[in-house]
Formats: sequence, C-alpha cells, structure tokens
Amino acid sequence: MKVSALAGVVWCFSALGAAAQPTPVAYPVLSKTLDSLAYVDQWPMQQLFKQLPDSAGRNLVQVEADNFARHQPILERIVRQVGYPGFRQVGETSSNNFWLLV
Repeated sequence: MKVSALAGVVWCFSALGAAAQPTPVAYPVLSKTLDSLAYVDQWPMQQLFKQLPDSAGRNLVQVEADNFARHQPILERIVRQVGYPGFRQVGETSSNNFWLLV
C-alpha cells in the first residue's frame, strides 16, 4: 500500500515538473522574430492610447503605417515558407502575435 502511494506521489511530481518546462518549438528564431514584430507593431498605438508623444517627435499614426508597410512583405514570406505558424511551430504567444500582425 505504501509503495503504490509513494509511486503516485513520485508520478505526480514528475508530471508537474514536465508541465513546468516550456514546450520546444520547431522554429525558435521565427518565434522571436514574430514577438519582435508584434512589439514594434503595437507600440505606436499604445502610445496614442496613453496620449504620450513619441520622444523623437514622430507622427505616431505615420509610424504605425510605416511599420505595417515594412512588416507586410515579411509576413507574406513567412506564410509562403512555413504556412500559418501555429503553436507547434512557434509557440502559443508567437502564434497569437502572428494573428495580431495579420
């Protein structure tokens, strides 16, 4: 009886330890790229919502338009090469960031 209880406790801790580790993704560099693109894409709008000016004095609406124009060909190339980057390819956060970008 004690052995089965001990085995259950050991299994429980090993399962928790495995769940705590991040799942490896197929394209880690693409994952980081998508996260960076999303940050750059969202920054101007966040500044506008906070009613904060750009420290460089740029027109934030134009910055947003420039970012979109710069990111569009990159996103198209990603779709041609990889398809839609899902959770297995780039992880949940980066996949959601791709959706946000397109």
